[in-house]
Parts: sequence; C-alpha cells; structure tokens
Amino acid sequence: MKRTILIIVIPQFWHTWWFKILAVLLVIGILFILYKIRLKFLLLKRNFQAKMDCFFSKHKISKREEEITLLLLQGESKKSIEDKLCISSHTVKNHIYNIYRKLGIKNRFQLFNLFQDLQ
Repeated sequence: MKRTILIIVIPQFWHTWWFKILAVLLVIGILFILYKIRLKFLLLKRNFQAKMDCFFSKHKISKREEEITLLLLQGESKKSIEDKLCISSHTVKNHIYNIYRKLGIKNRFQLFNLFQDLQ
C-alpha cells in the first residue's frame, strides 16, 4: 500500500498575476498624479509670469529695473546685485530709487508686500 502526499506550492503573493497588474496600475497612477502636479505648477508659474509682465509694463519698469527688482525680491543685497550684473553701486542705487519712485513705495518691505499681493 503506497501512500501519496499531495503538496501544493502556493507562490508568494508578489509573484501572482493579480499583484503584478495591481503594481503596474499603481505606478501608472502615481506617474499620472505627478504629471498633473507638474502641469498645474507650470500653469501657475506662467500665470504669475504674465501678471508680473503686465505689472512691469503698467508701471513702465525697464528690463534692467525688472532684473534688479527680481533680485531684490530674492533678498539680494546692493553689493551682490552690483557683482551679479557687473554695474557700479551708484547705478544700482539709481535703479532702486527709480523702481521705488515708479511704484510709489519707500523700502523693500513695501516692495515685498506689493508683490505678495500679485500672488
């Protein structure tokens, strides 16, 4: 009398077809969400850039003054602006004076607040 033992080997769940399909769908879902986030970021950036361009043209800010304004908003000092744009300190001061005059403000704090309202 021979006895036979039936052994059933069940693969680990990550080797099953349903898990592989689920993993692929999860990866596709994550990539789609990242794509949507990136798209939204680019649209917001383009929208903000359009607002900035409109703002600068409305106040008749020149391209050089625009550069300096953006550097001021990034927190750069007058000295670092001189170095980055290769212009004298007197020129930087004149540009900043003209920017403040055109915008009707008196200091950087008001400049930050003005651009905070744009966002």
